[in-house]
Amino acid sequence: MAFMTIRKLLVANNKMFVRNRQNFVWTLFVPLVIMVIFGLVGFDKVPAVKIGIVSDHPTVATQSFIDGIKKIPNTTFIVESEVDARAALMKNNLAAVFIIPDNLMPDLSLFFAEVSPTGTPTPKVDISARLKALPTQTVTVLQNVGQAQSAATAGIILNQALDQTALSMTGGSAMFAVKNEQVSVKASRYIDFLMPGIVGMSLMQLAVFGVAFTFADFKEKGILKRLFATPMKPAQFVSAQVINRLMVSLVQTAILIAISMAMYHTHIYGAWWLLGIIVILGSIMFLGLGFAISGVAE
Repeated sequence: MAFMTIRKLLVANNKMFVRNRQNFVWTLFVPLVIMVIFGLVGFDKVPAVKIGIVSDHPTVATQSFIDGIKKIPNTTFIVESEVDARAALMKNNLAAVFIIPDNLMPDLSLFFAEVSPTGTPTPKVDISARLKALPTQTVTVLQNVGQAQSAATAGIILNQALDQTALSMTGGSAMFAVKNEQVSVKASRYIDFLMPGIVGMSLMQLAVFGVAFTFADFKEKGILKRLFATPMKPAQFVSAQVINRLMVSLVQTAILIAISMAMYHTHIYGAWWLLGIIVILGSIMFLGLGFAISGVAE
């Protein structure tokens, strides 16, 4: 008897679960969306290091060296003028800039005499000794202080490439030197990245879920029918709702930014009035989505 009761209750519960659409949303759709989003983000991927290369008129050997380091994985190299590279660095678009002398790499063909009748070039002198006698070439590295970790990675890449080149040519003699210069740009920390996302999420929740759930509740309780039975026009009611949400959005954003600046010393770059316009436009966009959802909700 007890088993039959449990079985019937189980069947009834299964029917109620299947017939409730919200159960499918929260048990299947939402977890699936979260899994897809975080799967596409790929937190395990190593971010590419953006590096600028400056070399006005490199020799053939120097250009070969530049082409070689540009093939290093997880790096993005941009060859441009020093003025443009410094401007990109100040805009925090690059982690570092390599200023490479045009004659960084010696032309090995200068160390060979005319080709012999057999087709084999005859060295004039010992190549290794001549290379050791050459003056040390200096590569200047402009490091972005705001991207300290990426800038350090860029420096390691350059030093390894120069060390391997010197080892293959002279057996390890110091042919090259690296001069590091730190450039102060707009520093960006994790909290500076996190805070705008939290503000955007709060605006979305306030506009979408606040409007959708509120109006759905008004429908269920018959409040909308009573309101529209008054001389009030629907446009007036909606306008008041929109203005109220926009005011709350501005106050909410101001409070969140003030707390983050007081507690975590976050940096706000740009005009405050432009931030206000973005908040208003973003809220209007999410409000439209919230009204659309509430309109189709039964």
